[in-house]
Amino acid sequence: MVRSLFIFGIVLLLLPSCTFRSKAKTERMEAVVNEVRDRYRADEDISNDDQIFEAYDYFLHAKDYRNAAPAALYSGRVRQAKKEYEAAMNCYQEADRYGRLTGDSVSAAFAQYYIGDLLNNSGHEDEAIVNYKAAAELWGDSLSRKAKCLNAVAMMNIVIDAYDSALIYLEQALQLAQTSHDPVTEASVWNNYSVAYQLTDNFDAAKDCLRKTLPLVDVKRRPIALMNLAKVYLALDERDSLEYYKTAMLNAMELTECRPETMAAVYAFLIKDALANGDYATAFDLEKKHEEVAPDILSDQTQSSVLEIQKKYDFETQANQHNRQMLSRQRLIIVLIVVLMIALAIITGLVFNALKKKRIEAEINANLLELKKRNEQQQQEQSDLQTQI
Repeated sequence: MVRSLFIFGIVLLLLPSCTFRSKAKTERMEAVVNEVRDRYRADEDISNDDQIFEAYDYFLHAKDYRNAAPAALYSGRVRQAKKEYEAAMNCYQEADRYGRLTGDSVSAAFAQYYIGDLLNNSGHEDEAIVNYKAAAELWGDSLSRKAKCLNAVAMMNIVIDAYDSALIYLEQALQLAQTSHDPVTEASVWNNYSVAYQLTDNFDAAKDCLRKTLPLVDVKRRPIALMNLAKVYLALDERDSLEYYKTAMLNAMELTECRPETMAAVYAFLIKDALANGDYATAFDLEKKHEEVAPDILSDQTQSSVLEIQKKYDFETQANQHNRQMLSRQRLIIVLIVVLMIALAIITGLVFNALKKKRIEAEINANLLELKKRNEQQQQEQSDLQTQI
């Protein structure tokens, strides 16, 4: 009895210490999640922030699902930064489940949006639409976030050529973005409007939409906005306006450090411009630069810019088309050479035959003339002989 009371007393003494250590570790794991979240929002590289996985496992084992939801969410962001897309998808699904379980609609909404991004990047636009819509519903009264989600829904409809539906969602997104005073999303909506108009050959409306983006973009996004306008003028083959906005784009790029995806889009545009001018050497050099930056592009980022969702210029297809044209020309030249050689052979044969015929005729005429002279000589000799008799 005394021994049992002694042990119980020791447990009571140790219990506050264990509770304190558990609370301290919980706070430390929460700090890890917050740190990764802040680094991600600051657009810093989080691909090496593996401590988030420890935090996620800790909250799961502790059945602390309130903290497990954001831990799962940002574990997914780290997985995606590592390009571990299947693992990232699993994390997002867990974040959605735990978020709904604990009433954390923010984590669930972000999870649905990121799932939509993964589906979009893997070519499953129809499925991505479902997740973007779910994210919009989860955001509730957050008009700015809801606008971004509806803009993504519109973007997917543009990709699958459902332009009527795209315009409906773009109108909703534009109203929400303007109401919430969100210039970034509003600029993206105008960009997507321009894409829909360009793909339906309404270039005047596309230009108007793109001009509305210029006052809304910051110094980082300005090169893209200017490039979008330049691309429209390239499609219209209006060289003066094209050169104006292309020069403005290059000047704007000098004022900021462009991201890899921006550089890739710029090179793609410049390649298209060079090929339109028939400058294949420049296009080839630019393609080398494009290949250098393309692998560095983070494919998990939302493609909200007009350059990232419109039908992209395929340099290889254009090069192959040029090669096919050159091959066709070479074949035509070869055929013409063969025809000319055959014709020359025929003409040579005809000339040779004509010369041969003339030579034969000349020989016959010479023989006839010789025979005639001999006949005349014989006749003369006979005449002389008769005279002597």
